[in-house]
Amino acid sequence: MNHRTHLSELVLLFGIILSFLLALIVYFSQRFRLKNQLLEEKELLLKLFVKHTPAAVAMFDKHSCYVAASDRWITDYGLAGKSILGENHFDVFAKQLKAYPHLQVLFQRAINGEVIVCDEDVFVYDGVTSWVRYELHPWQTKDMGTGGIIMFSEDITSRKKMTLMKDEFVSTVNHELRTPLTSIRGSLGLLKLKVFDQLDAKGKRLLDISYQTCIRLAVLVDDILDMEKISAGKMAYHLEVHNMYHLVKECLDQSQSYADKYDVVFDLQCSLSDVYCRVDKNRFFQALVNLLSNAAKYSPKGGTVVIDLRLTASGDLRIAVSDKGAGIPDDFRKNIFEKFAQADSSDTKEKGGTGLGLSITKAIVETFGGTIDYVSLLGQGSTFYMTFTPVSFWDGYTSEESALMTDFAENPVC
Repeated sequence: MNHRTHLSELVLLFGIILSFLLALIVYFSQRFRLKNQLLEEKELLLKLFVKHTPAAVAMFDKHSCYVAASDRWITDYGLAGKSILGENHFDVFAKQLKAYPHLQVLFQRAINGEVIVCDEDVFVYDGVTSWVRYELHPWQTKDMGTGGIIMFSEDITSRKKMTLMKDEFVSTVNHELRTPLTSIRGSLGLLKLKVFDQLDAKGKRLLDISYQTCIRLAVLVDDILDMEKISAGKMAYHLEVHNMYHLVKECLDQSQSYADKYDVVFDLQCSLSDVYCRVDKNRFFQALVNLLSNAAKYSPKGGTVVIDLRLTASGDLRIAVSDKGAGIPDDFRKNIFEKFAQADSSDTKEKGGTGLGLSITKAIVETFGGTIDYVSLLGQGSTFYMTFTPVSFWDGYTSEESALMTDFAENPVC
């Protein structure tokens, strides 16, 4: 009896274990099936995303055959009406890509797991040159292996042609305009100096108009070239520690011609004489002269342009240039530091200018780590101000030079 009881218990235990194992098998089977289903759904969603994304995108398997392609891809590469799914990319574009075997190498590297980014690649087919930017990213299958690649492509031909045209224009301005303008300006200046008094009133007026027009053209050319250098990151800067009061004073002395031309007075108001900043002297002059010339240009005759240097509550140096001109409309604030920006008013058109000065000034000031802004009231005038972070006078020297100068100050040679 006892033996039968033990046997029954063993059969029951075996049945429980078997039921548990079957439950586990069913559970993991369902889980695996669900996981596969989710991965298949994700893959389907990825294909749908590729197809309907507004960019030129294509999805390939490990053999470079099309799995999916966006409508933009079909349109951009002239594939409308063609059945490309399952076709090899290098067969679809056999003629166009025959001369570019490096693309197959890049595809293989991407299939091996590498992300490829090409900012610019040039293709020539049937005498037509095209520029393309593209990226290759591997995509994974449900077993976490590489299933193929996704390619993002952008035709940048129009942008590249615009860049080439701009470069050609800048080169033309530099070589075909700047050089002869310099010669003409020098010649007209020499005529004004040597024979101006010998001319009649009409001759003097014509010579003066020619000279002033030449100056304006030279300024325009210089501004265009400077703006291009700034945009390309090629503007040269030589940052050194300078006494800012002395720098502003020297700039005002050199800019007196603007005050004389527009019959205004430059009034420097400053109680600071030992504040130092790290700037490029010539570029700082360029930025400040732009503000001074604008203030003088828009000030009433006999007016005063105030240049104020002071420390802000945060310890920064603030250099402000104030005029009593017509002021700047509020709706122009968002555009004032943009290229070729000029307020739409008869006074502005009458004063002239390239509309590049403030944009160049902003770029220069920000290169020094500073900021530029303005306040203005219509009918009362404007104040443009630059802020810079002061540095120690000793920052302009190496540690060895600082030590030598300190030692000399403490132990002078008598």
